[in-house]
Amino acid sequence: MAPGTGLLERLRNSVATAVDLSDLATKVRDDLKTGNKAEFAMDLLYLEKIDEFDLPAYIDQGLLWLAAQLKRKEHDLDVKAVPAAGATPGAKP
Repeated sequence: MAPGTGLLERLRNSVATAVDLSDLATKVRDDLKTGNKAEFAMDLLYLEKIDEFDLPAYIDQGLLWLAAQLKRKEHDLDVKAVPAAGATPGAKP
């Protein structure tokens, strides 16, 4: 896995340098306090082995739902495209 540049990298460093469970808990808590969801999401998008990443079922289902909604919206926009200025409504290009 390629090193991250944001929250993912900080978490990886915390795991690598923790001397015990208490130290790890403190480091991870601090990492999460200073990180944000967008930063973490961007790190995940650039993982080299993203196909091997095991998502929790609720996130996987949510992403599948979102993809279906976007596909439906894309289809709706394609079908209901607004004619260009000066074009005859309903006319084929």
